[in-house]
Amino acid sequence: MIIGSISDSPIIRQLMADGKLEEARQIEGKWEAYLIAAVDHPFEGIERALVIAGSDARGTIFGIYTLSEWLGVSPWYWYSDVPVLVQEHIVLNVLVGEPIVEEGPDVKYRGIFINDEERTIDWAKEKFVTENGTPNVNFYRHVFELLLRLKCNVLWPAMHEGTTAFNKVTDENGFPVNAKEAAEYGVIMSASHCEMLLRNNVDEWEPWYEAHRNDYDWSGDNYKEAFDYTLNKEAILAYWKERLSANREFESILALGIRGVHDGKYAYKNLSETFGTEIAIMADVIQEQRKLIEEVYGRADAAPQVFIPYKEMGNLYNEGLKAFLPDDIMLMWAEDNYGYLRQVPNSEERSRFAGSGIYYHSSYWGSPKSYLWLNSIQLSLMVEQFRRAYDTGAGTYWILNVGDIKPGEIVLECFTKLSWDVTGQDDKKLESEFLKSYAMRNYHLSEADATTVAKVMDQYFRLCGTKRPEFFGTENPSSVHTTGFREELAFPFSVTGDGDEGQLLVEQCNWMLETLTTIYDKLDEQHQAALYQQLLHHVTSYLGVAEEYVYYWKNRLAAAQGRYTSAKIYAELSRKGRTRIQAAQDKFWELSDGKWRKAIGYSHPITYYGGVNEGIVLLGDDRYSNVSSPAWGAGAAAEGQKTAGVGTLRFHSRLKDVHYFDVFSRGKDKAEWVAEAERWIVLSASAGSTTAEERVKVTIDWSNLSISASGLIQVFNANNGKKAGEPIATFVVTATVSEVTFDGPSFIEANGYIALEAEHYSENRKGKDGSEWRPIKSNGSRGDTMKAFPDTAERVDNEFAKTAQLRYRIYFSSTGMFKGTFYRIPTLNEGFDDYGIPRSCRTAIGLDEVLPSRAQLDGQSSWGGRRWEENIMRMVESLEFSLTVQTPGWHDLVIYRSDASIVFSRIVIETEQGAVGDSLLGPIESPNNIAGDDEPRNRVAGLTRAICE
Repeated sequence: MIIGSISDSPIIRQLMADGKLEEARQIEGKWEAYLIAAVDHPFEGIERALVIAGSDARGTIFGIYTLSEWLGVSPWYWYSDVPVLVQEHIVLNVLVGEPIVEEGPDVKYRGIFINDEERTIDWAKEKFVTENGTPNVNFYRHVFELLLRLKCNVLWPAMHEGTTAFNKVTDENGFPVNAKEAAEYGVIMSASHCEMLLRNNVDEWEPWYEAHRNDYDWSGDNYKEAFDYTLNKEAILAYWKERLSANREFESILALGIRGVHDGKYAYKNLSETFGTEIAIMADVIQEQRKLIEEVYGRADAAPQVFIPYKEMGNLYNEGLKAFLPDDIMLMWAEDNYGYLRQVPNSEERSRFAGSGIYYHSSYWGSPKSYLWLNSIQLSLMVEQFRRAYDTGAGTYWILNVGDIKPGEIVLECFTKLSWDVTGQDDKKLESEFLKSYAMRNYHLSEADATTVAKVMDQYFRLCGTKRPEFFGTENPSSVHTTGFREELAFPFSVTGDGDEGQLLVEQCNWMLETLTTIYDKLDEQHQAALYQQLLHHVTSYLGVAEEYVYYWKNRLAAAQGRYTSAKIYAELSRKGRTRIQAAQDKFWELSDGKWRKAIGYSHPITYYGGVNEGIVLLGDDRYSNVSSPAWGAGAAAEGQKTAGVGTLRFHSRLKDVHYFDVFSRGKDKAEWVAEAERWIVLSASAGSTTAEERVKVTIDWSNLSISASGLIQVFNANNGKKAGEPIATFVVTATVSEVTFDGPSFIEANGYIALEAEHYSENRKGKDGSEWRPIKSNGSRGDTMKAFPDTAERVDNEFAKTAQLRYRIYFSSTGMFKGTFYRIPTLNEGFDDYGIPRSCRTAIGLDEVLPSRAQLDGQSSWGGRRWEENIMRMVESLEFSLTVQTPGWHDLVIYRSDASIVFSRIVIETEQGAVGDSLLGPIESPNNIAGDDEPRNRVAGLTRAICE
């Protein structure tokens, strides 16, 4: 084997000069490129050599680790305990023929931020015992190696309270030990959006302030008040310069600007007497920081620099600070902490010499709700948003906030592959290529089993795009022991509507768990560990949360409806969900002989900031409801109704739908019942007895109906199979017989609404302006979505005839003014366009050939506020509109692009008040011949076995 870099290895240069490694000229002078080749007779006495040549040192490292992966060493061999299989003989078929040439990454700087690392601290204190703080160099060595194996090159180190500052511990020569080790590995060090010039204020500012109390004329009563540039400019500049000098010899990216001592806004007590405006403060800070860099490094541009317009810094940037940022400073745009980019470059910003980047989260501590447990970002959303960033010019520097790294392995590797080869990764390849190959490599599965695991992975991440596991909750106080939650942001699944949406969620989670467990059980113990850490624990935990809350909601409903025994059973099932969560974590902590004890946690207690818990909301026993006293006989409740005894079940002949009602005991004893209905109404059971409850499915015998009809289902108490007394429930049944035939790819109104999935369009017209709508796979809460491309397209304000259109052919049997809802993925669009006009998130909608005069669907375009919080917690933005249909028959609903990058999942139009219901995901799609089934059917959940027994 011959390994070296073109820039430094005379052996590699000789091979090139001899014409034996001509392909190396393709990567010469490039950033982090490499080639791997089999070379015959490279030198005298060597018959054949395996050659790894890098364009530079890191390119060579990436070549080495690529070979390592070919040999069967997963990047996760240590960080997820993926076994390394010992092989006596290895054949590298990949090298038969032409050499492998990698011409370098698409994104120059790529890395991670270890943040909100309380779990890492607890784990590392036991795993890496040391007197030099936590986490220490022994921890970081594993992180450095992992980054390089994943072809990343940048690290933002841990920085919270309780963490030892990365640069704090020094060797005998005064060099920071961790930074020196990073340099040895070849990792570029930088720091977060609140750690300017490599300074960790949380752990470094107070001791520095105390050590220099006699050196400056300080203002402010304590170290926190003293960190104010308007009061103590000279001292703060000296503080920064000291760090620059200590780390001068190491490869770094320097963040510019100033924020608070921690992740908060900068102080400016003496603003009026010093700089006058906040923009002037920041402009002076950056100017002075550049002077420090010049003093230490020799030139103001000698080290890469970045300005991160995060939170309030973004507002400053858009209000005028950008005029004070030299062209050789990178801009790093932040998303809103929940996966939606706040801002992308306009054409002027794209032309900056240093380029732009993205700071993104797969884990976050903050309002409206933290998600620090399972790295629950939806993969397809992340890929789409990073592709948007790259296509708009933000492709120089990408950082992913990974929390504690574990258990976010799958998300992290998806990010690293995307940042290396942006154009080679997209939403359509996630399941079939990335997830499948990931499963084969890390769990050593057959192709068939890997395909199955990839389907489970895809389904899990879809659920994360519907409701993150951390977003289940109900009103709860905040303390170090309990997680704060606001009821108005709960957005629960319905346990009455659309087939019992909540129970369907539990069934879906059970399918994932059972499918995955079947494969897990076939593996030996060493392979089980990796699968459990990376996926099975996630799936088990999501099921636990779903059980806890779905059965909690069912408990409250049962108590309100008088389901005496059911209320008790559902409370117990909810508690079992809690137990499942704890058991899954206990197992995680026990894996690999306790190697990962305390490394993850559903609870995230934090003693500082007054004491909070940023984990999930676990329900106490006092949260459950009971029926105050038992009653005699049975009760019955229809689908979609919170009140027992009444309700309407709607059916349509083109849907062939199924609905249900529940019959329940109102007391401790078994309740007997019978039901009666017209002969065209089919009941799965017309009599029975239950101690708790049973579900009766309702369908229509369409062969007994020639015209639309209305009928009744009546439920009675019974004695020995015969009805007794008056009806305990009366449900109206409407059955619509439709003779309408589809008009090309089209939809038919049914059951009082039109519901259509975005990707099931009748016609997709490209715009004369070059814009178009394209599908995004496995995105949002219902599967696929449609997005307006290109991401750089100019906004259309009124000339909608020239822009991209999606047309949906619909048969309306109803007329009037109807309420519609456009379900938009809550992406953002801050800043100004090329003409200085504030950006927006707008879309236009029209009927038939009448062009809209404006874009009526105006989405939330900026970070913050109540509307943004609701969008984050519901994970979709519901934009309401009015639609007037004057005549029954065929019409075209038309969606016109206004802003670029708008993504939407579905449209629902309610033609009969109350028909749509209150479910989180909304009703089944209307009859159509586009989705691949001319007669779509809804699903009705079964009752859990505990209730049936």
